[in-house]
Amino acid sequence: MLRKLIEIFVAFSGFSLAARTAWVSFVLGALAYTLSFVGHDENKDYILHKDSGLVVSAPHGSSFGYSVSIEGEKSGRIRLHVSSGVLNISGGKKSIVGEKINFEYYGNNLFACDIGGVPLCESKCGTPSECQFMLSESGRRVFHNMASTLWGVFALCLGCIFLSLRRN
Repeated sequence: MLRKLIEIFVAFSGFSLAARTAWVSFVLGALAYTLSFVGHDENKDYILHKDSGLVVSAPHGSSFGYSVSIEGEKSGRIRLHVSSGVLNISGGKKSIVGEKINFEYYGNNLFACDIGGVPLCESKCGTPSECQFMLSESGRRVFHNMASTLWGVFALCLGCIFLSLRRN
């Protein structure tokens, strides 16, 4: 088995750079496209929990979102994720630190929040399932874009191979 694998790699190294790049980009593109369908459970029913508590901290996040630590009355200290593109906190995350808020969450994601009945969080989805669907769709788009780029490289490499064959 190992010998066959080594023979394949030795034979592969005999190909031109364009042929090797085309092969690798095609395989990686197929893998990225396949991964876009894995791990997205759209039929899961999410339970919405309601609580109130003090926002302890909102550390730095990334372009995908950030976490907010809340000392809940029923739930204790929990860390909830605020996803970019799904939920906006008016005034930014620093505006809620130290405030006592009423909040709703599902899993480890913040869904809605308000201070004394005044809405503070603007959700771009109606239900937790819809929010998760939006998040999984953005994940799928990343893999689809990756596959498209890799297949574009594959097509470019095939064009280079055919041009070099035509010259000879």
